[in-house]
Amino acid sequence: MRKALILGMLATAVSHAAVLYNNTTGDQQFSAVYSTGFTHIGDRVQLGAESTLDSLDTQFYNVGTDATFDATVTFYEAGSPLGNAIGSSFTVTGISITGATSQTVSFTNLGSLLVPADLVVIFTVQNVSAGGDIGVNFFDPPSVGTSSNTFFITNDGTGFAESWTLLDIDNLYLLVNGDVANTGIPEPGTWGLVLGALGALAYRRSRHS
Repeated sequence: MRKALILGMLATAVSHAAVLYNNTTGDQQFSAVYSTGFTHIGDRVQLGAESTLDSLDTQFYNVGTDATFDATVTFYEAGSPLGNAIGSSFTVTGISITGATSQTVSFTNLGSLLVPADLVVIFTVQNVSAGGDIGVNFFDPPSVGTSSNTFFITNDGTGFAESWTLLDIDNLYLLVNGDVANTGIPEPGTWGLVLGALGALAYRRSRHS
């Protein structure tokens, strides 16, 4: 039992499960819609530290009539406006959305993807059924993490670029869950607790020897 306790303390020292980015409360009542000339829509966000991702939520809006569609998310290194892709893309298929409503979509299969603190998140939609007209909703400000509200990132089929509404609301609805990357080096205070526990265990053993 004592060994299990000490190992548990060590695990706590190097694992920090958390909401890494949260921009889900300030609905700006605006959407970036793919049919206006975009093949990709995304945002640059700062998580605060290198992290591994477990899940991500975003929110789509359907300007059209009831529809189904598939959505894909891809992560990129930050650049001008983005760098290399990070790992593989992730897709959710068969999403149902009614007309003139929002639909939150969860990508739950991210598999602890390792990403830098500063990254770009890009969404595409595929297989939109007849009548559907899909966009991504703007929310601002984030309550966890940071992102500039003066631009978002798009691709019109010729390349990625910064785009803007000129309303200073240009952050997409995003909720990112995961863990701060495991450095394997506990904080000094945690080491003190662990060493103290080891010392107490040694003392108890000496008393009973």
